[in-house]
Amino acid sequence: ININHPDELCDNETGTADVEVLNGTPPYSYNWSTGESSSSIDISDSGTYSVTVTDDNDCSQSASFDVTVRPTISIENFNDTICNPSHTSYAVSFDVVNSNGNPADFIVNGESFTGSYTDSFPSGDSYNLNVADENGCNNYNLTGAYDCSCITYAGTMSSLNTVQLC
Repeated sequence: ININHPDELCDNETGTADVEVLNGTPPYSYNWSTGESSSSIDISDSGTYSVTVTDDNDCSQSASFDVTVRPTISIENFNDTICNPSHTSYAVSFDVVNSNGNPADFIVNGESFTGSYTDSFPSGDSYNLNVADENGCNNYNLTGAYDCSCITYAGTMSSLNTVQLC
């Protein structure tokens, strides 16, 4: 027998394993380690899967394979409004965690990072960031712009607050 199956899946993704019977006498019966009895199964969890195929002459053959489920990533604590003291540039920053809640490895415009990202852009210029995980499970496009030149300060002598006027 031959089993066509995924080696890796992304979290929240479903793959299919199909059995190809290469010889024997039909009809065939299938006994998967999951308890299913068809020639194919859906897979969404990491683990070792096995199947035993029995033909009409009661001859059996077994095979097994492993599947790894890769965690997905999400972006948290996104901020693109932090101006430098001279108001000539602003920072874009965010954290990236995997589906287990841990800091994740990720790629921004082809460069690798772990856990968090910060970069500066000239005031008024736009940013276009392509954020992806290293497994190809997620892809985010972050775009925007921020103008730091319209920041002013207002308040009393005892408190000074930043106010966005434009």
